[in-house]
Amino acid sequence: AILARLHDTWRETLQAEKAARQDAESKLRVAEATRRQLEFRVELLKSQLTVASMEKDHLRNANRIVRDEAKALGAKMVQMSREMGEQRSKSRRGSASTSSTSDRGGNRSANRGHRSARERPRSRSAIITGRSRLLP
Repeated sequence: AILARLHDTWRETLQAEKAARQDAESKLRVAEATRRQLEFRVELLKSQLTVASMEKDHLRNANRIVRDEAKALGAKMVQMSREMGEQRSKSRRGSASTSSTSDRGGNRSANRGHRSARERPRSRSAIITGRSRLLP
């Protein structure tokens, strides 16, 4: 009887150890699967970060190009405005020689250094916003 009880105790201990081992192996498999999943997520996040960084660089370069083009266009507009102003003043000087000073609003020497709004070149901001030389 003692031998049978000892045998039963040994069998129960063996089964408990087997169950504990199976439980530990199961937890280990779950931990390994979780680790692999986390590694995959880390790699995915790294690639997304790389793509985002490349997009940021691309947008920064595009912004720089647009800014440079805007500056060039602004400079071109200012230059064209100056040229148009020079052409207008040349054409006015040509027509002023044939007209009398009274037609032009009086003595020009009294207004020396003060050009009228029509003769003044427009500011860059006025050109860009489309403001008129003379306000209504």
